[in-house]
Amino acid sequence: MKPVRRERGSLAVEVVLMVPALMMIVMFVVFVGRVQAASIAVRHAADVGARSGSLTHAANAEQRAHLSTKEELSRTQHLCASTRVNATTQIINGEFMVVARAQCVVRMNGLTFLGLSGPTVRGLSSEVIDHFRSS
Repeated sequence: MKPVRRERGSLAVEVVLMVPALMMIVMFVVFVGRVQAASIAVRHAADVGARSGSLTHAANAEQRAHLSTKEELSRTQHLCASTRVNATTQIINGEFMVVARAQCVVRMNGLTFLGLSGPTVRGLSSEVIDHFRSS
């Protein structure tokens, strides 16, 4: 007759050791998803601002690009803890261009267990001011 080996409690020990590791992996996946979503939203806001500024007269392009970028970025409050917007006009190779910049500090609600601070994502977009549509 073989002696019976008892392994009582081994499953409980495995669960206790594995659950925190699995939770860290899940939280990291959520973190990466938030950063990616914020990055896409910030780039989109900069694109919208630059395009909007390019469709107006050169004198108003900066203001319109700034307002459009800010308005578009305000829709990302669930992703961004803080935002910053900048729009400028430049002359490059004789062409008037509007450049929109957007910045967002990613919100870390529920992910403080990871010990990471909210990264800053930036978006930049430039468009040539359309002389035919901006008159």
